[in-house]
Amino acid sequence: MNGNAVCNGFLGSSYNIVNHSLTFDQIGVTRMICADMSVEYRFLQILEQVTSFKTEYDRLIYLDSTGNFLASFEEFTE
Repeated sequence: MNGNAVCNGFLGSSYNIVNHSLTFDQIGVTRMICADMSVEYRFLQILEQVTSFKTEYDRLIYLDSTGNFLASFEEFTE
């Protein structure tokens, strides 16, 4: 797993999916300093809290251990 967390890049050694359970293991992040780190910090916190997911139409939705909404994602096309 790898991607961009607003300013810094992130990568994970692995993720686990069983049915609709999802966990990310050992997330690493580059350490650039950016003007506003709050969105990036929140995104990384969300990745650590994810325990399950669901899909609705074209959205991927991350949920915590009690089924509460954490974030949703849609495919971006130009």
